[in-house]
Amino acid sequence: MVENIISDRGNAIPNQFVVKFNGATYFQSYDSVVAKYENGVVTLGPMWDFSVTTRKYLYIFLHDYCYQCRMRMDEVKAKIESGEFLYDENLAYA
Repeated sequence: MVENIISDRGNAIPNQFVVKFNGATYFQSYDSVVAKYENGVVTLGPMWDFSVTTRKYLYIFLHDYCYQCRMRMDEVKAKIESGEFLYDENLAYA
């Protein structure tokens, strides 16, 4: 199943997708996989901080699909550093 990310105003955002496949939920921006949520674990790929726009919709994905509070860039970096969020260099190419 593929659906567009929905903005805070309720609009479908072009080129920003949530993909549900084989029990995992992915956030895809244009052609790149940015994040994966599976079995309660968030995995981020190298495109997670590609741009302000990508981060904006990543934060919506984390909140709406991964049960995380609204975050800022420094909070996401801290979760990667602590190991709470995983990082996979190859995720963008999944």
